[in-house]
Amino acid sequence: MIWPLSKGQNPNLSVAVSGIIMLPMMFLSTVFYPKEVFEGNKLLSLVVSINPMTHTSDLTRNFIYEVPISSSTVVASLIYLMSLTLIALILGLSGFTRALEK
Repeated sequence: MIWPLSKGQNPNLSVAVSGIIMLPMMFLSTVFYPKEVFEGNKLLSLVVSINPMTHTSDLTRNFIYEVPISSSTVVASLIYLMSLTLIALILGLSGFTRALEK
């Protein structure tokens, strides 16, 4: 996603594209609605369960509002978020080194 955005001449293009991506991610997570709302549709339930914002909002609610959550859920969410962060870091570093070589 970064590569096409870096080729554009408009500096606001990356902001617009990130907004287009982040808005659906926010509404397809448990930021505004509980998980039970999405249980009627299997596809939406799958999208919500793999959405990083769902895991982040669950951990944040647990930390701030002391909402009860099992320790296995906390560990699974942290491992999932850390693995996504590691993948993004590896992809970003490889893209950055390729850009420096040019």
